[in-house]
This record gives sequence, C-alpha cells and structure tokens, in this order.
Amino acid sequence: MPRRYHLEHDEGGDVLVVDGDGETLLRLTPVPPAGNPKHRLCCDLCHLTAGREAMTLLRSEVPGSRGRRFRYVTACRDARSCDARRPNDDVVEQLLAR
Repeated sequence: MPRRYHLEHDEGGDVLVVDGDGETLLRLTPVPPAGNPKHRLCCDLCHLTAGREAMTLLRSEVPGSRGRRFRYVTACRDARSCDARRPNDDVVEQLLAR
C-alpha cells in the first residue's frame, strides 16, 4: 500500500510531516532528552528499537487545539531511514487527527 505522507527534517531540527503535494501538514518539535541514556527506546513510527542516542522524543500540537494539547512520539533521529522502514501511515494519521 503506498504511503500518503513522508517525514523530513527542517533546518531547525524539527521533523515535518509532508503530503504527496509537498505541503507540510504537521511540525514535530524535539523535546530535550531526560532519563537514563543507557535505556533502549522503540520508535513509534517504524518500530525500531535502539539506544537513546538514536532516538528523540517529539511533540506536536493537536490540530485545532490552539496550543493547549500536545501529542508525543518517540522517533528515530534519522528521519529518512525511519521513513523508509515505516510500514504504513497509521501513526501519522493519528497525529493528524483532531
């Protein structure tokens, strides 16, 4: 099944969810790391398990919430490889939902 969205980094380090027309639908902002650096985390997008050095916690504003509600995801720091491994758009569609 072809995917309708892809992920890319911008110059500031944010991860952008982009549709097939190149329109940015969502901006995911990195959250400063905390916790034990030896713990392993699982990427919510591609399901890869790796150490904290390869993962980042991202947050996005819930569409329509005007900055009052946020969703959080753990994702690979390497957005291009993560996007290539991502099996489908399910998690992305959950992030885009109101």
